[in-house]
Amino acid sequence: MKNLQHKTALITGATSGIGKAIALLMAPKGYNLVCVGRNRKGLELLKREMPENISFCSYECDMADEEKVLQVSQRIVAECGKIDILIHSAGSIIINPVITSTLEEYNSIFGLNVKAPFLITKLFLPLLKENRGQIVFINSSAIQRAIPNASLYSASKFALKGFADCLRQEVNRFGVRVISVFPGQTDTPMQKKLYENGNKKYIPENLIQSADVASLVIHGLEMPETAEVTDLYVRPMISYIQNKI
Repeated sequence: MKNLQHKTALITGATSGIGKAIALLMAPKGYNLVCVGRNRKGLELLKREMPENISFCSYECDMADEEKVLQVSQRIVAECGKIDILIHSAGSIIINPVITSTLEEYNSIFGLNVKAPFLITKLFLPLLKENRGQIVFINSSAIQRAIPNASLYSASKFALKGFADCLRQEVNRFGVRVISVFPGQTDTPMQKKLYENGNKKYIPENLIQSADVASLVIHGLEMPETAEVTDLYVRPMISYIQNKI
C-alpha cells in the first residue's frame, strides 16, 4: 500500500455523511486535513472528534455559491500552500417531477453537484499536478438506473461522471489519479431526510454505512503507484439480500 502519511487532503462536505466519515478515518492515519463545510458549528463539532496533535484546518463555505467557492479556494491556497488529495463529497438532491421542477432548482443542484467541483478542481489542479496528487469524486449509484422524480439529481451526477472521466484522461500523464465512487443508499442525514419525506421507515442498519464508503475511498487512495482505481461501486448488502429472498 502507498504510504500517504502527512499528505494534505482537502475534503468538501466534511461536516456530515460520507465526507465526515472520510475525515474521521483519515485523521488517525496521519493525514493533514483541510475540511470545508457549510456551517461553522458543524466544523467545530468535527474538530472535537479529531485526535490530538493532528493538523486540522477548517473553512466555512456554501458550495452552491460560486463567489464563496472562489474566495475560500483562494484562502486555502494562500494559507495551506500544499494539497495532495482533493475529495469532492459535498452534494445535494432534489426530488421533484420534471413538470414542477424550476430553473432555480436546476441552477442550485448543478451549482453544488457540478459547478463547485469544476471550480475547485480547476483552481487546485496546478498544485495537484506538481505533487502527483489524487482527486476523488463521491458520485451516486443513480447513474446506473432511471429514477422517477430525480431527473435533476441524476443529470447532475451523470455530468459529474463525465467530467471526472475526461479529467482523468487529461491529468493521468502528470501522475494524477482520479477516482469516482458510486455508493448506493447510504446512512447519511440526506438519505434519512429522503426516507422521511417519502413517509418510509428508515432502518439505517439496512443501508451502507458512511464508514464503509470512507474505507473504500482510502483503500483506493493508498493503492501502489503501479495501479489506479477509476470507478468504485458499492451497494447495501442487507437490502440486496432481502430483495432477492
